[in-house]
Amino acid sequence: MNFIKKHKELIVLVFILLIVLIYASFNTFLSNDDLPYMYFYRGPSRITNIIEVVKNQIADYIHINGRFFVHCVVQTLLIFEKKLWSILNPIVIVFLLLTITNIVKIILKEEKINYKYFLLSTILFLLLYDYKYIIYWVAGSVNYIWVSLILFMFIYYYLKKGLNNNFILNSFIILIVSILHEMSLVFMIIFILGDIILKII
Repeated sequence: MNFIKKHKELIVLVFILLIVLIYASFNTFLSNDDLPYMYFYRGPSRITNIIEVVKNQIADYIHINGRFFVHCVVQTLLIFEKKLWSILNPIVIVFLLLTITNIVKIILKEEKINYKYFLLSTILFLLLYDYKYIIYWVAGSVNYIWVSLILFMFIYYYLKKGLNNNFILNSFIILIVSILHEMSLVFMIIFILGDIILKII
């Protein structure tokens, strides 16, 4: 109850953003490579279960690209066309913006989450003109927005815990994040090298 009183403006903003994004997601069409990902080996048969998803992604891993885990999520979501994704994607976007807001809070050493930072993050996110269509693109949003959430969660974890406190756990987290996507691998290499250089300095 105290949290609600303390963060009422933030809760209202989160609720409005969620409702708007869910409404918009349910009222947009499948786009780009969403349709091919709905079909088993891009043939005439629809993918209907997880086994088909895994088989399809093993074939894609060998012949197309290494985004195995991310594209497993994409194809699993597309079993339900845009219905499940239309609820989950807005939640992921809100969590992404909340994570960014929490990172700002840590950096500025503030005690409570400032709703103004969340509002600014939302406005800047929605102003990414050349990229904003990925908000309504199943494969695009999972590849870039969902992976970005994981990267920002890693930054948040780093700011809270650092990388020296638990070598085995941190190595496992770094491995998992690195194999999700080529974007996350490049990020992790630069991040760890940067951390090593900062410690030397």
